[in-house]
Amino acid sequence: MNSLHKERQQSQAEVFSKKAGVLISSQFIEIGYVKTIKVLLVIYMDMINGRQEMAIRFENHFPADCSKTSVSNVGTIDEDELDVLIKSISILKNQVFQSYPEHYTEVSFLSRAGLEVGSCFADNSWDFFLKLNRHDDDSCVSLVIDDAQCLLDILQKLKGHIINLK
Repeated sequence: MNSLHKERQQSQAEVFSKKAGVLISSQFIEIGYVKTIKVLLVIYMDMINGRQEMAIRFENHFPADCSKTSVSNVGTIDEDELDVLIKSISILKNQVFQSYPEHYTEVSFLSRAGLEVGSCFADNSWDFFLKLNRHDDDSCVSLVIDDAQCLLDILQKLKGHIINLK
């Protein structure tokens, strides 16, 4: 099977939100944008037993060919992956982007649901990207190195929202 046709993996929060036999509330809180990517905090609540799960959702909207509707690519990380993502982007910004390897080099973070944040070094420069679904090449958004700080600021703001909700 071609990897482009594989179904996107789901985060633990997404699996929780799709459980059968329960009443689930989904709340979407917009946190900010990096380029065309909207970053949201999603709170899933089982309204029967009060249990909740949180996830961070990344959406990229773009116009579909020959239509007036837009297509969305979505990537998700679970709440427990947020600190590692923040640390990974900090390392990219403060160490990786400051280095000049002799050979082609790739550095990336991959969430359990398939969201990838990374960079590759070729032709004497670093390329920075956010791929919302590792199985879909069309879900890759090219960023510039300065976007790393913007993304970190949004994720820190999001982390503050999570702390305030607990």
